[in-house]
Amino acid sequence: MTDNLKLTEALDMLYKARWNIPQASAHCGLPHEEMKKLFSREATVGRLLPQKWGIPTAIQLSLGL
Repeated sequence: MTDNLKLTEALDMLYKARWNIPQASAHCGLPHEEMKKLFSREATVGRLLPQKWGIPTAIQLSLGL
């Protein structure tokens, strides 16, 4: 079984676009296809929310007119 801390770190780095699938899968010791499936599932389920890192999901800009 993959260490949960390593897996969470790899998924976070993938979400932040700092790693690619080969780097993340090597970090966790998983095959590429398994990492793709895990990342896809986590991203669609909603565990990886942009608010976790303070990224606003809706930005309204003022034109100052």
